[in-house]
Amino acid sequence: SSGEVGAGTRLVAEAAAKLAAMLEAARSNSALMEGMARDSREQAAAIEEVTVAVRQMDEMTQHNAALVEQTNAAIEQTEAQASELDRIVAVFHTDDRSAALQPSVSKSSRPAPRPVVSQKAAKAYLSQGNAAVSTDWDEF
Repeated sequence: SSGEVGAGTRLVAEAAAKLAAMLEAARSNSALMEGMARDSREQAAAIEEVTVAVRQMDEMTQHNAALVEQTNAAIEQTEAQASELDRIVAVFHTDDRSAALQPSVSKSSRPAPRPVVSQKAAKAYLSQGNAAVSTDWDEF
């Protein structure tokens, strides 16, 4: 019976060792799962940042497209105004023949030049830099 007790003790010790190994493996698996969960959260945060950046790029693309449309509308308006200006100016004709057909003004029919009137120079005030010297001013 002592042999059976010894064999039973050995079996219990082996079972305890196997249970301890299983417990250690479970702890190791738990640590791995926690690491995977942490990495997954970090990846989710990075994906959210990329999503925000893509959303901002999309908004800027839409804004740029609107600016292009506005620019095209302004170009069309400018072209229409230029065409209208061409149409308005088209009534005027300028060529060398028309200048030759116009009568020239003789010197005798021109008005006499006005006499030059000399004006007295304005009184100069003493100043220093851009500030007037105080002795040169009267009270207001």
